[in-house]
Amino acid sequence: MANSTLTLTTPNAFKYLKLLGKHFGQGVPTQHDASEMTVPLPFGTCQMTANAGVLTITVSGASADLTRSEQLVASHLVRFAFRENPTLTWQRDLRDAIHSKGSTMTTQTSELSRRDLLKGVTLTVGAAALLRTGLAPTAAVAQGDLPAGTVHSFSKGGVTFHTYVSPAQAVNVTSHIVEFDDQLLVVDATMLPPTAQEVSALIQSTGKPVGMAYISHEHPDHWGGASFIEGVSFSTLPQVRDGLRGEATGGQWPEPTNVLNGADLVTGMTEMSGVPVEIRHYENAEAPHIAVAVLPDQKVAIVQDLVYNGVYFAPGVDRMNWIKILEELRDDPACDTLLVGHGLPTTRGDLDTAIAYLKVLDNVMTTSATPDDAIAALKAEFPGYGGEFLLSLISEYWQG
Repeated sequence: MANSTLTLTTPNAFKYLKLLGKHFGQGVPTQHDASEMTVPLPFGTCQMTANAGVLTITVSGASADLTRSEQLVASHLVRFAFRENPTLTWQRDLRDAIHSKGSTMTTQTSELSRRDLLKGVTLTVGAAALLRTGLAPTAAVAQGDLPAGTVHSFSKGGVTFHTYVSPAQAVNVTSHIVEFDDQLLVVDATMLPPTAQEVSALIQSTGKPVGMAYISHEHPDHWGGASFIEGVSFSTLPQVRDGLRGEATGGQWPEPTNVLNGADLVTGMTEMSGVPVEIRHYENAEAPHIAVAVLPDQKVAIVQDLVYNGVYFAPGVDRMNWIKILEELRDDPACDTLLVGHGLPTTRGDLDTAIAYLKVLDNVMTTSATPDDAIAALKAEFPGYGGEFLLSLISEYWQG
């Protein structure tokens, strides 16, 4: 058994312990009181203790898994402690090496800062659970001034799924490449030229042609980079194309002719390389219209902005209808694994997380006196979420 310990000097030790307990408790059973907590992780355990001015966290497990545990816990802590912007230093005690090799005790030090972690994206409990099935994160190649995005891959039922997650500066918006035996399905193009170029490089790295590519909905963070993905024509729902046309041709974005001139996306069941793929059309949720791809044999649903993972949600068109859609997906056996529009792939359990968030969002939007009050209430309720830029959209949707 190997251990790694983090000691953070902070006046908010008890506060952070409470926030961490509340978050982890959504996905796994935790044991905690006001000053101590034990959390079972997908690859070990975590023990936290708060004292006056000090928070101590120890993760335990096989030495090969310590980095995963450190990153999982630290990614949440740095977001809760963002005002302090701490540098987190882990001290490792590799006791399994002592017993297996008869050597003296080895201690290693690794440091993680908020800036380092936000170059990729935070692991949620649901996303961490996917590590058990082979979710493999790798860094993409940085383009321009942005840090690199990250690519997260796993395989189910003979199909490989690659999720590109933009860096935090681009609100962790995603593109998904589904790799079949002899072709690809591509969903969304991300927002900026640098991130779209990384998506294009990922497509090319597979060595396979694109059999289908589509834009899920009209918001520009999902199609703004489309013109930089060369050789790919994106289909979309006719209503989505009509919805994005004005903004796409207004000069603010490179005009995505490969979207505007693309084919209409056909809903219903089809096959790609012999694998069933269902294209669904949902209305009046986060956007007026959104396309969702479901692979029923693999039990994977590409839900895009119906679910945000660890990122503040856009206010949406009709939040009660949005919740109804999520409840339907929660009961759908084909939706075990979710590929989302912002953040890491996750699991069915985060549908409940999204539903709970939307209920809070709807409440603060209807009861707050001003948009600023609504934003403050959301930050207080979800202090660890990223993508604060998205909170500015509340003013645009405000009806008070």
